[in-house]
Amino acid sequence: MIADLTGANANVMYELGLRHSLRKLTIQVADSSTPLPFDVKAVRTILIERSPLGLVEARKRLVLAIESGIEKGGDMVSATRVWEMLRSAPTGDVEVILGPVAEEEVDDLVEDEDGYIELVLGMTERFESVTQSLKSVAESIASMNEDTSNASHKLNLMPKDASPAQRLSAIREFADVLGNRAEELESRTSTYRSDLDDLDAQVTPLLRILATNPQLRNAQGTEDFLGTISVLAQSARTAFEGFGGFASSAKSLGAISSMLKAPSKSIVASISRLAETVTTIDDWDAAVGRITV
Repeated sequence: MIADLTGANANVMYELGLRHSLRKLTIQVADSSTPLPFDVKAVRTILIERSPLGLVEARKRLVLAIESGIEKGGDMVSATRVWEMLRSAPTGDVEVILGPVAEEEVDDLVEDEDGYIELVLGMTERFESVTQSLKSVAESIASMNEDTSNASHKLNLMPKDASPAQRLSAIREFADVLGNRAEELESRTSTYRSDLDDLDAQVTPLLRILATNPQLRNAQGTEDFLGTISVLAQSARTAFEGFGGFASSAKSLGAISSMLKAPSKSIVASISRLAETVTTIDDWDAAVGRITV
């Protein structure tokens, strides 16, 4: 199936989700101006530039994708791979999502419930660190949105007889501001990913242990621990819905002036790195769903 995602139509996205529940060859295409949702954007999509040359190139890429898919069967997206494994997995099994449990992860905590409780209660600070770093990323993007709006307003207010030099000066000023914002976003993105990786090193083993040791699920702090994961997952999804739209806007800035290309490219790269982290949090949330079913 060839799924044309141009316009990001909600019904098309729903049908694409149904398609991903099947192990069938699916190829995504979209107009290059379409702001794809973060979870769909992570899947390889043939972007179409609507020009004579762009349409020819898109046709070539589509033919190659079909030929490769027919020959090799196509690669399953992560959602399909997990879905296939979940079909035969017993209720409560999280190994299909988080991987197998290592014996060294389990032994000490299962034998010492007090140690487990201390670890779970100590997760609060780690969750707060990730929440704050994600919030700082959102603040950077909000600031860039405001800067872009102000720069656009300033350019629109320039008199019609303004010289090219005056207009270029205004664009250069905006490029400097955007460049600083892009560096800030890159730094905050790195912090967020680092905080999330540190948290994952604690959360994933705990979820594996809970899935295989039901006696720990009623221990102090467990309910709050699992609830916090679900809240964090919902917050991340909400944030990334906005991030994806901004990434498309940032990409278009590079077409306005060569001075904006570098910061625009940096911003898009940072948001792409952020999108990759959603899978980690979604995996936690999926595991929680199987543990508490």
